[in-house]
Amino acid sequence: STQSTGTKTLLFHGSWIAILSLALLPPTMQYTPATILALDNGNHSGEQMSGEATRVGGKGERVVDEVLQSVEVLLGDTNDFLKKVALVESHFGEDPGTFRPGYNGGIFQMDKIGFQDTQRTSAHPGLVNKFARIEAAYGIDWAAVSWMDLKKPLYSAIAARLYLSNIPGLYLSALPTRLTTGSRITTSPARAPPPSL
Repeated sequence: STQSTGTKTLLFHGSWIAILSLALLPPTMQYTPATILALDNGNHSGEQMSGEATRVGGKGERVVDEVLQSVEVLLGDTNDFLKKVALVESHFGEDPGTFRPGYNGGIFQMDKIGFQDTQRTSAHPGLVNKFARIEAAYGIDWAAVSWMDLKKPLYSAIAARLYLSNIPGLYLSALPTRLTTGSRITTSPARAPPPSL
């Protein structure tokens, strides 16, 4: 990991997005008290999600909103950060390279090394509790998940959220909500932001 406060950039493992100062969009996810209460009462089951959320190759902004609403209630809010990651990394899975042969990172483009870090309980003991919550909510044994499973939006979102939780001292609520002078987006050389940015 590399941090540069002057440019407000953070680089992650491999080619995963480096955009902690990113705020390309205003918050668009709508959380009503009833929705949050329903999710907080254990109503996070993957079985209740749309078929796209749990289907290999599922994509679209609606699917991203759906999985993030559930995952962030279960594992912690990211202040819309992960939605922005999905936009920049894969245009919500709509980019033709999202599900390319040989790469299984899914909508959030989680590289294999980053994914493996989400399963390393020896390095991140706090994951054990999160694994139990994932199992209770979705019936997913995270320790048994393979990188190939990240082609499903729900799994890619869980991996991305767990990965962020492994970064010590990261306070997502402190992220800026708008790009400011001096802020920049940094992605791997292999991927560039969508042309509409």
